[in-house]
Parts: sequence; C-alpha cells; structure tokens
Amino acid sequence: MVFHVDLYKSIPIVAMGNYYPVSSGSVDIHSRQILDFKDGKDEAVSVFSNKLITYLRGKGLGRQPVFVATIPSSTHGRSHAGFAKLIKNLSFEFSVQNPDYNLILRTKTKLAAHKGGSRRKEDALASTAIPIDIARKIGGRSVILLDDITTTTNSIKAGIDVLTDAGALVRIAVVLGRTMRR
Repeated sequence: MVFHVDLYKSIPIVAMGNYYPVSSGSVDIHSRQILDFKDGKDEAVSVFSNKLITYLRGKGLGRQPVFVATIPSSTHGRSHAGFAKLIKNLSFEFSVQNPDYNLILRTKTKLAAHKGGSRRKEDALASTAIPIDIARKIGGRSVILLDDITTTTNSIKAGIDVLTDAGALVRIAVVLGRTMRR
C-alpha cells in the first residue's frame, strides 16, 4: 500500500505504509518491519526491497541511470544498515549509479526528532551536505530519495532541497512509514 503524503517542489512524497511508534503501544506488522529494517535484518530489507522495486517499476523506472539518496541517520558517521542493503538490491533491478555510497552526509550529530530533537526543516538542512565530488556527479541526473520514517516530512523536504541545490533532478521521495498516533 503506497500512498501520497505530500507534494514539494512538484516532487511527490509517498509512504509505503503507516508507522505506529513503540510508544503508542500498538506496533503493527509494518511498523515492526520498519524497526527491523533500521537494524538491517535481512527479512525486513527483502520485504521493503520487493515493495519498492514493484512500486518503481509501476512508475516506469526502467534501466535509465538513477542515483539513490537516503536521509542520513541523526548521528554523524552512522547509517541505517537497511538502506545499504536496499540500495544494493535496487541496483540488481535498476541502473543505480551509487550502489556503494549515499549522496547526502550528516555533517554533525543532531538529537533525533523522536528523542525530542528539532523537526524543523532548517535544522535538518544545517546538519546535512553533499560533498563536492558527488554534487558534480548528480548535476542534471535523476535521483530517488528515501527515508525510513516521516512525521512532518521536513527531513525529506530538506533532503530534496540539498539535492536540488546540487543540481539533481529528484523524481520521487519515498518513506517506509508515515508516523501515526492511535
């Protein structure tokens, strides 16, 4: 179940399902799979890889070259284990130009939003960057942007901003889950 969440700079932001936080007391299967994905568990990575491949095929993504960017972890130098595996899986189906690295880097650690950190887009922008050598590669090129969970879409919008400022053509932004409260 992929559904429209927002439209930003004419770029659709879609979610692959709803996410119910552990604190809500009612974590469903999709939410548990997202948590397992963040831990890099193979079964969850496979589930999301298959869903995303099916969705992107339906959107007409064939063998044309594409870059895949992910919103980085809140912690500088850390990445979500699931995304590295997912991007590799996508590269078997599509002509992913960066199967071994992310385009967006966290330049300094910020307090995670779910732990009380800022959800403001400006704060997300202030702690992310695209290295110059990567910016040269993505100018005028198609990019798919991924994130694990969104509550306000501000992080994904910041990712769109940093990519488009580097000259990338962001085609779509996909989040694994949109935060819901019960």
